[in-house]
Amino acid sequence: MITRQPLPARLLHHRGVNSQWTIRTGDIVPAGAPIQRGERWQHAAATCVVAHCDADTARLDVIDDTPPGPEAPLDVNATSASDLLRRVHEAGIAGLGGGGYPTHLKLLTAARHGVHTLVINAMECEPGISCDAALSAEGGREIQQGINAVRRILAINTVTLAAASTMQVAMLDVDTRHIRENPSATDGAERYLLRDIFNVILTPGEYPVHHGFVVCNIGTLHAIGRAISGHVLTERVTTVFGDNRWLPIGLPLSELVRSDTARVGGRLSGHVVRVAGAMVDKTTNGIDTASTHMALPCIRCGRCDDACPEHLPVTGLLTFSAPPRVGTLERLGLANCVECGLCNPACPSDIDVLATLRDAKTTLIAERQRRSATALANTRATAHTHRLATQAEQREQRRRDRLARLRGATSD
Repeated sequence: MITRQPLPARLLHHRGVNSQWTIRTGDIVPAGAPIQRGERWQHAAATCVVAHCDADTARLDVIDDTPPGPEAPLDVNATSASDLLRRVHEAGIAGLGGGGYPTHLKLLTAARHGVHTLVINAMECEPGISCDAALSAEGGREIQQGINAVRRILAINTVTLAAASTMQVAMLDVDTRHIRENPSATDGAERYLLRDIFNVILTPGEYPVHHGFVVCNIGTLHAIGRAISGHVLTERVTTVFGDNRWLPIGLPLSELVRSDTARVGGRLSGHVVRVAGAMVDKTTNGIDTASTHMALPCIRCGRCDDACPEHLPVTGLLTFSAPPRVGTLERLGLANCVECGLCNPACPSDIDVLATLRDAKTTLIAERQRRSATALANTRATAHTHRLATQAEQREQRRRDRLARLRGATSD
């Protein structure tokens, strides 16, 4: 059973990538109204007054905890694919399995690649997380409506369900089912789903759409179904200390956790955060107590190497991650890390290996972006220099032509 967390007195929000606030300090925002637009839409979970809003964060004080009412529902069969996709975008749907990528962009990319199969990811193999299982048991109608909407948007007929045997998903109208009795901790990753079900191997840099598949988390499909019914995404189901609750997006973690730190996400792939200033966002699928174990020095036993499903040299990556040595990390394949977290329980020294590798990946991504920006700037500078040289040569040629004409006129 999913319980509902009461609304707090205050909500916190971060500005999304490529998005802008639609609010200013002092504004009164009705429940369900957008507070940011752009690539990522966000909406107020209740009627609030904006206590503070700067470039990156906003603090909203709740003045009326009445939940937002629905917009006009859409008929999936009578609505165009573009209008359905617009509803998904403006409802603020993002990947609820943990990725957080805007769903409308994922579906738009899938449509451009002409995908032929929707894969419903209901594996939920992360220990301690059961929010997807709770949704599948109580929200079958919304999930089915989300499936129908994605079928319509992408014009596909084949839907495959990949689920753990503990999932109550018998009511879903799908074409094929892939039920795993005891899924391993990595079976929910896209690349392993496609490998196990369709024998499709994704090479580094490839995505499911490159092979004709789009993978959607079952919670994301539930949110799409609610969006079609007129509900914007202002809350999500999260496993909190083992119980599943509807939590408002923007709920401060201090409302749930009394310690200074907490683990957000699963026991394997989750991460430890400071509670002060942290909030529930669209990717928060689990909240639990953080481990208080004191890490010991690495003894280079290699158990993390053996545990890695991508067969990466984790010990070497850990060695060159603090401080990050970008060139070496690139050569060792850090970019191929799927962040499954299996390296952590394998470590006898209780080192948070995944957190170290995540920080190093952030540095690696930033360095690649810097290189890309530098290369683009150099390309533009070279093109600009070439254009100026061409223009100068053209002016000189016109001067020579005029001089030749004047000399010809004088000789005549």
